[in-house]
Amino acid sequence: MDGYVCKPIDVKALDEILDGCEERRHKDFAVMAPNNDPSLAPVDAVELLERIDGDRVFLSELVAIFRGEYPGQIQNAQEAIARKDAAGVEHVGHALKGALGNLSATGASAFAAELETMGKSGDLALAGAKLTEVENEVHRAMETLDALSLESV
Repeated sequence: MDGYVCKPIDVKALDEILDGCEERRHKDFAVMAPNNDPSLAPVDAVELLERIDGDRVFLSELVAIFRGEYPGQIQNAQEAIARKDAAGVEHVGHALKGALGNLSATGASAFAAELETMGKSGDLALAGAKLTEVENEVHRAMETLDALSLESV
């Protein structure tokens, strides 16, 4: 609570306070890439925090669930690639795309979508390299997600 409006409430004063809060919220929640280009950020923090209504405890729980499931999914993808199991690669790519999308990890989700597409097409020639890209981008996203989970509101 950073603003104050006394009774009787002046609608114009209330709007000004709410506008200021909205600006601070976007500034505080924006986690940018080093060059401050939001399109290069590993996580769209504003979108994510809006989606979960700013609940950092809930975010911590979501991140913990992902952290627990992610290594198994990567192992499944590696095994599917080694077996040349296109359906398996598609399945893992789809699961990762959805989980990462739910966490607003847009880059990692996009790489996982590419992995899913490779599985659908049956062309797994570059699937190993794409999985490495997924892993690298997930690492970046996890750093951001951990920071968002720990920040106080």
